[in-house]
Amino acid sequence: MHKMTESEIRVIAEDIVSKTSDHATTIIFQDGTTESVTGSWLGYSNIWLVIQGKAEAETLYEQLLLSYNEIQYCEGC
Repeated sequence: MHKMTESEIRVIAEDIVSKTSDHATTIIFQDGTTESVTGSWLGYSNIWLVIQGKAEAETLYEQLLLSYNEIQYCEGC
């Protein structure tokens, strides 16, 4: 995963929040792309975060940032 600033992650969260839905699971990949699915799914790319249902921008940002920091830490192991 490439290096990002917190403001870049916030922009991604604000963009993605409108794509979340109470009736779908939103998969966010490490390249910033998303896929919304209803039902079973299988991801072949590096997954950043999975959101079940509708998300709020601030909560999504916090989860993306936490996950980003964990991925960055693990890549350094």
